[in-house]
Amino acid sequence: MQTQPVTLLVHPPHIDAHAQALTKAKLLICPKGGSPVCLCQDCRKIDAGTHHLVQWLRPSGGYTLADITPLIETVAFALSGGDQFLFIIDQVELFSPAVSNRLLKTLEEPPAGYHFLLLTSNLNDVLPTIRSRSIIEYDQSTPQANHTSPLLEYF
Repeated sequence: MQTQPVTLLVHPPHIDAHAQALTKAKLLICPKGGSPVCLCQDCRKIDAGTHHLVQWLRPSGGYTLADITPLIETVAFALSGGDQFLFIIDQVELFSPAVSNRLLKTLEEPPAGYHFLLLTSNLNDVLPTIRSRSIIEYDQSTPQANHTSPLLEYF
């Protein structure tokens, strides 16, 4: 599957985006295309959260530089063959300016084979520097009202 290196998935606050993140991981990693009924070893490991090419980051409060250091260290290594590596980063609206600044270079020019799926329930709280480096996708159940930009709301 060909995907954008950095995707920002906006979901409603009452919806857990975990299932969508798993689906996107399977589509990227599974050699069989990651269908919802696929039971291959890769898909089972993705479901279990143990696949070596998928790394989840979930904050315990706000993100710190220590939380993202393993990500920065991982992307320093080239992937072998046609491997694709996916970072799923939950609640990116909790990024501090320091964390965002530390990630900017990586998000601007992700090394070959590295992908980032950023999850948020509040697009307006995601720092503009992160939004500008992402392809924004909306959860299918997100109300259209949440799709408006602050500029359009003005009019």
